[in-house]
Amino acid sequence: MSDNTSNKKEIVIFAGDYFPHPSPNGRCLQNLIEGWKDKANITIIAYNQDNKGRYRCIDGVEYIFINSPARALGNAVEYKKGIFAKIVKVALRCWRGVKTAFKWLRYDGYYYRGCVTAVENLSKKKQIDGILAACYPFSAIYAAYICKKKFNIDYVTYIMDVNSEAKNLRKVCFLRKKYEKKDFDTEIDIMASAKQNFVSEGFLHSRAYDIVRNKGIRHSIVGFPIIGDNRANTESADGIQNKIKLFYGGAFVQGVREPQALMKLFSGIDSDDFILTLCTVGNYQNDLAHWAHGVKGVDFRGTVDRDEARQLLDEADILINVGNLNEHQIPSKIFEYFQTGKPIINLYADERQIRMFAKYPLVLNISQKEITKDDISKMIEFCRQNKGKLVALDVVKENYKNYTISYLQQIVLDALQDGGNNEARSD
Repeated sequence: MSDNTSNKKEIVIFAGDYFPHPSPNGRCLQNLIEGWKDKANITIIAYNQDNKGRYRCIDGVEYIFINSPARALGNAVEYKKGIFAKIVKVALRCWRGVKTAFKWLRYDGYYYRGCVTAVENLSKKKQIDGILAACYPFSAIYAAYICKKKFNIDYVTYIMDVNSEAKNLRKVCFLRKKYEKKDFDTEIDIMASAKQNFVSEGFLHSRAYDIVRNKGIRHSIVGFPIIGDNRANTESADGIQNKIKLFYGGAFVQGVREPQALMKLFSGIDSDDFILTLCTVGNYQNDLAHWAHGVKGVDFRGTVDRDEARQLLDEADILINVGNLNEHQIPSKIFEYFQTGKPIINLYADERQIRMFAKYPLVLNISQKEITKDDISKMIEFCRQNKGKLVALDVVKENYKNYTISYLQQIVLDALQDGGNNEARSD
């Protein structure tokens, strides 16, 4: 690691899945960090996704990569085919399931301990001015909490997903109630000890919010740093301009976000004018592939890399959002959609999820609970009326200021460097 040769603050970031394949939370952190490189010395502690060196400097940022033996084995077989790779993948899933069933920090304990050890070693070489920890993973913010207790290093949390409300994390657990209570109590303790807590709007509806507010715990309701200053070229380049092209990209996971409403909605279209492109991950891949084979106009791509997904999104006329079953979880891709200005079909699971779209002029909200013929007719009419229309970027940035990259970059860095506002906030 390089020595500190400037007056810049030394910031450590616990980032989870960040490089080279960032999670949605990792992409949000990337958008923050891009604006900090000239303002602070940054060390990122992340999962090792490629089994390469533990210590690396990438684009002027220091990295410490953490790898458990199980994760290293998973990395080695992730893109492999054949019976051996399949056996290893199944065995690793079973192992994670066992640890989820019996351990409090699920299977992130290795990462938590690695973060604490890395900070201990770093603090022997230089003064660390602050830690930014993002959830998910929950073990990242727990590690920051332990570092505060052990090394007296202040930390700021960025809680994009409320761990104590993530019911799917404890579906298989022999001590579920005990661990759910510990999740909740620890989350409150972590927030109380933090210099500042930045939490997403989903937190407003969580059980923890009333306690945080009543205890006067420092917090600020913010968005995801997704909306930037530029917009990609959205002109179609595939030679089928006469079609109406719809796009969905993201995960479908049982109990988290499910595809049945989307499948029923598109199955009801009796027209050759529509093409639905699906780029997905999760445990519905076989179901989606089988369904797509029997429905005209469905182009199921399965899992693709981010660049290909982005190109397909840019070429689409209409974007589709499928809301999470847990209303406390807000998909960050909503704001990527807003950035494009394109018309959006929002399949919501809970009526509270409609509010996020209230300031977006080109949206059709449809409930997932029961897809009717009227819903299908409304969707067809919406697509035909709004193909080619765009919401101006200035309108998007004004209506969703809390989700602009520049706004989040400034307020989070201020909190890390200066402590931010010491009063509890809920703006």
